[in-house]
Amino acid sequence: RYFFASFHHRDAISISDLSLKRARDQLRAFQKCFNSFRDVQTATAPGKRTNLDRLLRRAESEFMQHMDDDFDTSGALKVLVGVVRRLSQVAKSGRKIDQESKDDVERRFRRMAGVFGILS
Repeated sequence: RYFFASFHHRDAISISDLSLKRARDQLRAFQKCFNSFRDVQTATAPGKRTNLDRLLRRAESEFMQHMDDDFDTSGALKVLVGVVRRLSQVAKSGRKIDQESKDDVERRFRRMAGVFGILS
């Protein structure tokens, strides 16, 4: 799924063992980044949601623009990759996030990624 989503539906697709291996490795890295965010410790007090909320709002808008633009799955997938990298950076920073914000981010991200069926 990740492999096919990385191409625009009008582009020619060249399938090879190497290209499938790259897609598999990219998908594993994508899932690993997301899982690192899922493992972030939560804060007991509600925190500011502005940065993550802004990131997700922008990503949702860009994701929909790509999907509405002649079903540009490769562009939409690039949006998801950018978000998951940012979420991984948050995880690596050691910052705690309140549980409500964390759940909201995960729910919204899963909804977008669910279009491609690439999160387990």
